[in-house]
Amino acid sequence: MTLTAGPIVTVMAGRRDASWYSRPDTHRVKVWHVVVGNSPACNSTSALIAAFTTRDAATIPVESRCRRLGCQKRWPAMKQAVR
Repeated sequence: MTLTAGPIVTVMAGRRDASWYSRPDTHRVKVWHVVVGNSPACNSTSALIAAFTTRDAATIPVESRCRRLGCQKRWPAMKQAVR
């Protein structure tokens, strides 16, 4: 019996795209969401993820991550910084 590993999937994170709002909130710090398709994993129905903001989710600091249930359970472990 031979075991084969499946493809390695990188969990991606991104910030919401608020450019289509007439007056987007530009004052508060925005959180990062886990990306599923082109939407946040927390099922925020009115939000799309700005494609230019996506990056490896393991590099996002814990304090900057979305804490809603859908995103929270999909966050990978934090990568250690290489010095």
